[in-house]
Amino acid sequence: MAKKEEQEALLTTRDGITLSVHSWKTEQPNCLLLCIQGLGGHGGYYDVLAQAPELATVQIVAPDLRGHGRSQGRRGDIASFRLYLEDVDSTIAWARRCWPSLPLILLGESMGASIAIHYLSSHLPHVQEVSGLILISPVLSASITPRPGEVLRYLRLLLTAPTQPAMPITGREELGCRDASFNERLRNDPLFVRLVSVRFLNLLSLWLSSARRRAPAIRLPLLLLRGSCDYIARERGTRAFLRRIGSRDVEAITLTGGYHSLLHDPATPALLEAMHSWLQRHLSLGLSTGATEAGQPSPSGYFDRQPASYN
Repeated sequence: MAKKEEQEALLTTRDGITLSVHSWKTEQPNCLLLCIQGLGGHGGYYDVLAQAPELATVQIVAPDLRGHGRSQGRRGDIASFRLYLEDVDSTIAWARRCWPSLPLILLGESMGASIAIHYLSSHLPHVQEVSGLILISPVLSASITPRPGEVLRYLRLLLTAPTQPAMPITGREELGCRDASFNERLRNDPLFVRLVSVRFLNLLSLWLSSARRRAPAIRLPLLLLRGSCDYIARERGTRAFLRRIGSRDVEAITLTGGYHSLLHDPATPALLEAMHSWLQRHLSLGLSTGATEAGQPSPSGYFDRQPASYN
C-alpha cells in the first residue's frame, strides 16, 4: 500500500482559537475516524493509524487540541477543560464540510477518552454527527503515584503560582510505552507539551471523575481497547465506567501484555485488527444513523475477550 500523504489545515473555533488539524489523503474512504489526543501529544501521532493497511479505507482526522502541537492556546494551562469540547466540535464541523456523507467515528486515546465522553454527553451543535465511539487506553482514573519531590513542588506551586506550567509530565516514558523508538520520538519532539500547571492537574482530576459519571449518557456503539499491563490508567476506573454505560452495543478487549501506549506496542497489530473487524461489522450494519441498540456483550462480559499474549 502506498504511503498516504499527510495534510494540515487550519480552522478557527467559535471562541477565536486557531487549530491545526492533521489528515491523511485517502482514496475512496468508507468512514471518517476523528482522533482526540492524549496529554501532551498532538494529532500528528495518529500517522500510525493513517498508514495501517487494516485501515486503508478509513479517513483519519486528528486535531492538535488548543495549547498543543501547532494550535494556538497557552501551553500547559487551561481555564476549563470544556474548552477542549469546542475544539472537537469545530473539528467535526470542518470535517463534515470536507467529507459530508461518511459515517463519523470518534476515537479518544488516554486523556482524550475523557474528552470524547464529555463531548458525547454535551449539547454542542455537532454531537449528533457521531455514529460510534472507540476508546484506546482510556484514563478515567490515573494510577501514577507522585514522587516526594513532585508533591513538594505541587504544594509550593499551589500556594505561589497555580497557573504556571511548571509540573513535568515527562520522565516516565518507559512506564507508559515499551517501544524505545517511540519514546525517543517523544523526547525529541519540540511540539510535545512537557510542563503543565497545578490548575491543569486539579481540573484534570475533576474531569476524569466527571467522565466516569457520564457513562449512562453514552448510547453509541463502543469499542474499548486496553492493555493488561497499563500502568497509567487504573483498571478500576474503566470497569466502573463500563458497568454504568448506557450503550447495549459494547465490545471491550484486553490485549495481554499491552502497555498504555497501545498504538506503539508489540500488541499494535492486534489492536489494528480489532479496530478493522469492529468497523467492518458496524459499517455493514449501517453505522451512519447514530446509536444502535443491537444486542452485544452484556455488562458481565467485559474484558473477557483477551487475544494471545504479546509480551
